[in-house]
Amino acid sequence: MLTIRSASFLSAQDSAKARQYIDVLCSGKMAGRGYVGNGVNKAADYLVKTLKANGVSGWSGCYYHPFTMPVLSFPRIELRLDGHLLVPGADYQVDENWHPGAYKLISSLQFFRPEDTNRLKLGTLPPANATPVIPEDIWKKPHLARAILRWLASDAGRIGEVCLISSSRFPAWSVGTGGMPIGLIRVRDSLLSDKARLELKVRTKSYTDFPSRNVMASVPGTRRPDSLLVLTAHYDHLGRMGKAIYPGANDNASGVALLLDLAAEIAKQPLPYTTVFVFFAGEEAGLLGSEAMVRDKKLPLSHIRFLLNLDLMGSGETGMTAVNATVFQPEFALLDSLNRRFKYLPEIRKRGKAANSDHHYFTEAGVPSFFWYLSGPRSAYHDVYDVPSTLTLHGYNATFRLVMSFFESLSSAQ
Repeated sequence: MLTIRSASFLSAQDSAKARQYIDVLCSGKMAGRGYVGNGVNKAADYLVKTLKANGVSGWSGCYYHPFTMPVLSFPRIELRLDGHLLVPGADYQVDENWHPGAYKLISSLQFFRPEDTNRLKLGTLPPANATPVIPEDIWKKPHLARAILRWLASDAGRIGEVCLISSSRFPAWSVGTGGMPIGLIRVRDSLLSDKARLELKVRTKSYTDFPSRNVMASVPGTRRPDSLLVLTAHYDHLGRMGKAIYPGANDNASGVALLLDLAAEIAKQPLPYTTVFVFFAGEEAGLLGSEAMVRDKKLPLSHIRFLLNLDLMGSGETGMTAVNATVFQPEFALLDSLNRRFKYLPEIRKRGKAANSDHHYFTEAGVPSFFWYLSGPRSAYHDVYDVPSTLTLHGYNATFRLVMSFFESLSSAQ
């Protein structure tokens, strides 16, 4: 009969260590683990230092897998309305694909009126003589947004190279590469008035080959060292938008903390299979780190028994979702049976194939893999409010034990 040591391991695990990891990764020094101030590479160095301290060696003698990536960063943004300095990330949000370079603007505002929609369609709307303000409900309609962009670009010498979107809430921010012909800024609708005076300063920095690194470590297997079980999590986040920091506590400092905890435990008690730990950069920019790893063949893909990608591990009151559950059904049946047997999480929901995290390129290359994410009452995502204090870590310890049970079962099977 299979004995699963993790069933009772750390049944009352102290989450203080996890919170310590999360606090460091979300600190001002890491600058949102992005590109202003090189926060992402500072985070990589912290991961390697922590792995070494926990007795976890680099993969094939090396902790780093370097690659380059295109990215647009936002070192400086200042926006004032009638002299009042607005707060980036809270009062306004620039489009992540803003055109590269420096820009200054002093302007009045011109509000887009309901009757302007028909004139826009007919092509009779004259060029704006001030910075246009477009309501979010109009901008959300793709055919109108395209027409508005054509209208804004119709007079290259005018002041309207910037457009404000009047919004009650902001969409999730992301990492961009530039290229928008018009600078778009979403501003809280409650802050805007037709008599307001706009003052704007923006400085962006565009990289075609920003140097980034995946972090790799491993613990040799005790019985079948050539067979691999792979645990992954992305450590990058959105970085800074001017002075605003996007900390990324749930996304994905929480997953990184869990991976560090698992690495420390497995280093003390190795599994029969070799366990590889990969911390990806470039996930928020389009899964670029994991794509580079598969492309560069940094792991022998045919030797991977299973890959498990962890993201959004901060709050799991309602359970977990497993992406690829309908693709790798025997492994999901094992996972579900372990969860039912030991009552780790309230529920594990099945989801099909999705290109929504770093498991994707491995799945496409034929590697059996899951992507797990926890779910709970939190709503902060890709914004300045995803901070450590909002994480309950409910389900964190249970997920730790479930990962151990799942990997122990996989590596003990004949």
